[in-house]
Amino acid sequence: MIHTGDEVIDAYRKVSLWGVPKQSGKSTFAASVPGEIHINHYDWGTPTIPPGKDPKQITYKTYPVADPVLDVKSDKWKRAINIGEEILRDLMEWRAAFMENRPAKIDGQEVRLPQTFVLDGWVSLGQSILDWMLGLNNLKDPSESENAMVDVYGRRLTNYNTIFNTVIPLPCNVIIVTWETPVTRREKDYKGRPIQVETGKVTADYGGKLDMYGNGKVDASLYCYSEKTSAGTRFKVRTKSTELLLGIGVRGIYDLPDVVDVTIDPKKPHPLPWERIFGKRNP
Repeated sequence: MIHTGDEVIDAYRKVSLWGVPKQSGKSTFAASVPGEIHINHYDWGTPTIPPGKDPKQITYKTYPVADPVLDVKSDKWKRAINIGEEILRDLMEWRAAFMENRPAKIDGQEVRLPQTFVLDGWVSLGQSILDWMLGLNNLKDPSESENAMVDVYGRRLTNYNTIFNTVIPLPCNVIIVTWETPVTRREKDYKGRPIQVETGKVTADYGGKLDMYGNGKVDASLYCYSEKTSAGTRFKVRTKSTELLLGIGVRGIYDLPDVVDVTIDPKKPHPLPWERIFGKRNP
């Protein structure tokens, strides 16, 4: 199908929000998009709903940590597959629902199709996928994979790519919420053995080699952080990369400042964080 340039303006946004695990404003930003939102919450707990956002416009599902089978005679444990299976099953149902333009059927309930689909807790999602893979292969630890001839991390990367390719094309805004991770380089120690050395730089944590090109799969990669000031804590979003913060950028918006203050005043919450970056337009 041939498209025209004006359709780009009305396109849904595919966004990555990343930063330190807590108190950086990532989840608040994700929940501030205008319209209906659904959140798959992989970090346990409940979503953060900002002032000025109608809670009735948000649906969510919380995924608990996988249940390990403990072995008191070992420092390793049998990996559970239940949560990984549930995550993948639900994502495939959401994809089918969007493709068929019908409500999603999750846990026996019908859930309306949202304008924004959020995966909050990408790192925890990855751990659940790793547990699922190890459990399926009857492994307790990735170190056992060499003997079992199973390329655990290679398969995990394949699954990450599959999840990306499942959710990113959905006809809605898609937001991935994740943490930052150190950028490393390969060197050798004094015995000539290969080691990974941190460079002092960070980027978004998508899992393994996906860290190198995950930001290229979205059209906006935003670094979220907070600063303590004399007037209180301010929440901010960086829209352009620096020497130490890599992979940041917003496609198609050319007049954004390097840093945008997205702190919400409960008395006058609007515009909410999403609108301060992307405006009020929401297909």
